[in-house]
Amino acid sequence: VLAEEAYERGTSTYLPRLVLPMLPNDLSNGICSLKPHVCRLAVTSYMDIDKNGNVTNFKPVLSVIKSQERMTYKNFQKILDGDKEMCLRYPHLIKVAKQMKELSDILEKNRIRRGELDFDLPETQINLDENYNVVDIAPYPIMDSNKIIESFMVINNEEMAKYSVENDCYGLLVAFWDGKSKGTKHMIDLAKKHGVIVKVVKYKEAENVK
Repeated sequence: VLAEEAYERGTSTYLPRLVLPMLPNDLSNGICSLKPHVCRLAVTSYMDIDKNGNVTNFKPVLSVIKSQERMTYKNFQKILDGDKEMCLRYPHLIKVAKQMKELSDILEKNRIRRGELDFDLPETQINLDENYNVVDIAPYPIMDSNKIIESFMVINNEEMAKYSVENDCYGLLVAFWDGKSKGTKHMIDLAKKHGVIVKVVKYKEAENVK
């Protein structure tokens, strides 16, 4: 049923003031969504990172997490900038925010040393009035708060991929493909050239893939 629901949508669609989730709303905005002070099942990555941004130890574990705050990028950026109102509102986040920024900078420098391509291209945001009419299209600022989350997502994906290869773990990549897209076919061909086993099956057959 979930596969059928997701197949109808293909992907989550983000519009101004509106999100059309790939999964049913009760899941995407319910049990699969982080909410302040509510426990959620998760997989937590524990890692030790040295001063040069190299991961010296990594361990993923099944966990239960409880989010402390519903934080926006703008508010977190204000904490980083020392905004008085935000710092008074979230005094318990001031120290960890600075530590996150410091670690993010270290990880970014390490990626640059490794030859990372910079895709930091300009983005735009559409501003609407109360009647959902477009009143302005303006540049969307990329803040340090955005970069911090991106850095942490990248390092986690890298380490989880290494862990999967080293421990012979296999994952299921769900991609709704009609068999005609040249881009998807190229990705599959490239993966196979690098020794990655790729099986293309209909979504109803996915549970039987070994």
